[in-house]
Amino acid sequence: MDYSQFLFEVGNYTWLAYIVAFAIVFKWSDADRSYCYGSAVLIISNLVMQIVEPGLVLLSSYDKELVRQLWYPTWAAFALISVIAIYMLHKKSECSVGFVSVSIVYAFGALGILQAIRYFDYLVLQTDAMRMLYRYGVNAINVGCVFILFSPLAIRLVHRVRPNKA
Repeated sequence: MDYSQFLFEVGNYTWLAYIVAFAIVFKWSDADRSYCYGSAVLIISNLVMQIVEPGLVLLSSYDKELVRQLWYPTWAAFALISVIAIYMLHKKSECSVGFVSVSIVYAFGALGILQAIRYFDYLVLQTDAMRMLYRYGVNAINVGCVFILFSPLAIRLVHRVRPNKA
Protein backbone atom coordinates (compact mmCIF):
# COMPACT_ATOMS: atom_id res chain seq x y z
CA MET A 1 0.00 0.00 0.00
CA ASP A 2 1.43 3.38 -0.94
CA TYR A 3 1.50 6.31 1.45
CA SER A 4 -1.47 8.14 -0.07
CA GLN A 5 -3.60 5.02 0.21
CA PHE A 6 -2.48 4.73 3.83
CA LEU A 7 -3.54 8.35 4.48
CA PHE A 8 -6.90 7.67 2.82
CA GLU A 9 -7.44 4.67 5.10
CA VAL A 10 -6.43 6.65 8.19
CA GLY A 11 -8.92 9.31 7.15
CA ASN A 12 -11.65 6.70 6.93
CA TYR A 13 -11.14 5.60 10.53
CA THR A 14 -10.48 8.82 12.43
CA TRP A 15 -14.18 8.98 13.34
CA LEU A 16 -13.70 5.72 15.24
CA ALA A 17 -10.77 7.23 17.15
CA TYR A 18 -13.01 10.22 17.94
CA ILE A 19 -15.62 7.93 19.48
CA VAL A 20 -13.00 6.02 21.48
CA ALA A 21 -11.42 9.26 22.72
CA PHE A 22 -14.81 10.68 23.70
CA ALA A 23 -15.78 7.49 25.57
CA ILE A 24 -12.48 7.34 27.46
CA VAL A 25 -12.51 11.02 28.40
CA PHE A 26 -16.18 10.89 29.37
CA LYS A 27 -15.53 7.89 31.62
CA TRP A 28 -12.22 8.87 33.23
CA SER A 29 -11.93 12.62 33.03
CA ASP A 30 -13.80 15.88 33.27
CA ALA A 31 -15.95 15.97 30.16
CA ASP A 32 -17.97 19.15 30.61
CA ARG A 33 -20.90 20.22 28.46
CA SER A 34 -18.69 22.18 26.09
CA TYR A 35 -16.48 19.12 25.55
CA CYS A 36 -19.56 17.01 24.85
CA TYR A 37 -20.96 19.53 22.36
CA GLY A 38 -17.74 19.89 20.42
CA SER A 39 -17.05 16.16 20.43
CA ALA A 40 -20.60 15.27 19.39
CA VAL A 41 -20.53 17.66 16.44
CA LEU A 42 -17.11 16.37 15.37
CA ILE A 43 -18.23 12.74 15.56
CA ILE A 44 -21.59 13.25 13.88
CA SER A 45 -20.13 15.44 11.16
CA ASN A 46 -17.45 12.87 10.36
CA LEU A 47 -19.93 10.00 10.35
CA VAL A 48 -22.21 11.88 7.95
CA MET A 49 -19.22 12.66 5.72
CA GLN A 50 -18.37 8.94 5.70
CA ILE A 51 -21.90 8.27 4.46
CA VAL A 52 -21.86 11.04 1.84
CA GLU A 53 -18.43 10.26 0.38
CA PRO A 54 -19.35 6.95 -1.32
CA GLY A 55 -22.33 8.68 -2.92
CA LEU A 56 -20.07 11.33 -4.39
CA VAL A 57 -17.66 8.66 -5.60
CA LEU A 58 -20.56 6.75 -7.19
CA LEU A 59 -21.83 9.93 -8.80
CA SER A 60 -18.39 10.41 -10.34
CA SER A 61 -18.95 7.31 -12.47
CA TYR A 62 -21.86 9.17 -14.09
CA ASP A 63 -20.55 12.73 -14.21
CA LYS A 64 -16.92 13.33 -13.28
CA GLU A 65 -17.07 17.08 -13.88
CA LEU A 66 -20.07 17.52 -11.59
CA VAL A 67 -18.29 15.66 -8.79
CA ARG A 68 -15.11 17.67 -9.37
CA GLN A 69 -17.19 20.82 -8.87
CA LEU A 70 -19.03 19.43 -5.82
CA TRP A 71 -16.23 17.62 -3.96
CA TYR A 72 -14.42 20.50 -2.23
CA PRO A 73 -17.49 22.72 -1.63
CA THR A 74 -19.29 19.75 -0.04
CA TRP A 75 -16.57 19.26 2.58
CA ALA A 76 -16.22 23.01 3.12
CA ALA A 77 -19.98 23.18 3.73
CA PHE A 78 -19.72 20.39 6.31
CA ALA A 79 -16.99 22.35 8.08
CA LEU A 80 -19.08 25.53 8.11
CA ILE A 81 -22.23 23.74 9.29
CA SER A 82 -20.21 22.07 12.05
CA VAL A 83 -18.82 25.39 13.27
CA ILE A 84 -22.33 26.86 13.30
CA ALA A 85 -23.67 23.80 15.16
CA ILE A 86 -21.03 24.10 17.88
CA TYR A 87 -21.74 27.80 18.22
CA MET A 88 -25.53 27.30 18.37
CA LEU A 89 -25.31 24.49 20.94
CA HIS A 90 -23.22 26.66 23.22
CA LYS A 91 -25.40 29.72 22.71
CA LYS A 92 -28.69 27.88 23.22
CA SER A 93 -27.51 26.24 26.43
CA GLU A 94 -25.69 29.38 27.62
CA CYS A 95 -22.55 27.31 28.05
CA SER A 96 -19.09 28.85 27.88
CA VAL A 97 -16.95 27.49 25.07
CA GLY A 98 -14.11 25.35 26.39
CA PHE A 99 -10.66 24.61 25.00
CA VAL A 100 -11.70 21.45 23.16
CA SER A 101 -14.68 23.04 21.42
CA VAL A 102 -12.64 26.10 20.44
CA SER A 103 -9.92 23.83 19.08
CA ILE A 104 -12.46 21.81 17.10
CA VAL A 105 -13.93 25.03 15.68
CA TYR A 106 -10.42 26.06 14.58
CA ALA A 107 -9.87 22.63 13.06
CA PHE A 108 -13.13 22.86 11.10
CA GLY A 109 -12.16 26.37 10.04
CA ALA A 110 -8.79 25.14 8.83
CA LEU A 111 -10.45 22.28 6.95
CA GLY A 112 -12.88 24.67 5.28
CA ILE A 113 -10.07 27.00 4.25
CA LEU A 114 -8.05 24.05 2.97
CA GLN A 115 -11.03 22.90 0.88
CA ALA A 116 -11.43 26.40 -0.59
CA ILE A 117 -7.72 26.70 -1.37
CA ARG A 118 -7.71 23.29 -3.05
CA TYR A 119 -10.83 24.13 -5.07
CA PHE A 120 -9.28 27.33 -6.42
CA ASP A 121 -5.92 25.68 -6.99
CA TYR A 122 -7.22 22.59 -8.76
CA LEU A 123 -10.40 23.70 -10.48
CA VAL A 124 -10.16 27.45 -10.99
CA LEU A 125 -6.43 28.03 -11.51
CA GLN A 126 -5.83 24.44 -12.69
CA THR A 127 -2.33 24.34 -11.22
CA ASP A 128 -2.57 21.37 -8.82
CA ALA A 129 0.18 23.06 -6.81
CA MET A 130 -1.56 22.46 -3.48
CA ARG A 131 -2.10 18.72 -3.87
CA MET A 132 0.40 17.68 -1.21
CA LEU A 133 -0.70 20.39 1.23
CA TYR A 134 -4.29 19.22 0.80
CA ARG A 135 -3.50 15.51 1.05
CA TYR A 136 -1.41 15.81 4.19
CA GLY A 137 -3.21 18.81 5.68
CA VAL A 138 -6.64 17.19 5.87
CA ASN A 139 -5.26 14.08 7.52
CA ALA A 140 -3.03 16.04 9.89
CA ILE A 141 -5.99 18.12 11.05
CA ASN A 142 -8.17 15.04 11.52
CA VAL A 143 -5.48 13.20 13.49
CA GLY A 144 -4.84 16.38 15.47
CA CYS A 145 -8.49 16.33 16.52
CA VAL A 146 -7.91 12.94 18.15
CA PHE A 147 -5.23 14.51 20.33
CA ILE A 148 -7.50 17.46 21.07
CA LEU A 149 -10.23 15.07 22.24
CA PHE A 150 -7.76 13.33 24.56
CA SER A 151 -6.46 16.62 26.01
CA PRO A 152 -8.72 16.70 29.12
CA LEU A 153 -7.51 13.24 30.09
CA ALA A 154 -3.88 14.22 29.49
CA ILE A 155 -4.31 17.34 31.61
CA ARG A 156 -5.90 15.33 34.39
CA LEU A 157 -3.06 12.79 34.32
CA VAL A 158 -0.45 15.55 34.45
CA HIS A 159 -2.18 17.08 37.48
CA ARG A 160 -2.22 13.68 39.17
CA VAL A 161 1.46 13.09 38.57
CA ARG A 162 2.48 16.64 39.47
CA PRO A 163 -0.16 18.06 41.80
CA ASN A 164 -0.25 21.82 42.29
CA LYS A 165 1.73 22.88 45.31
CA ALA A 166 -0.11 25.52 47.24
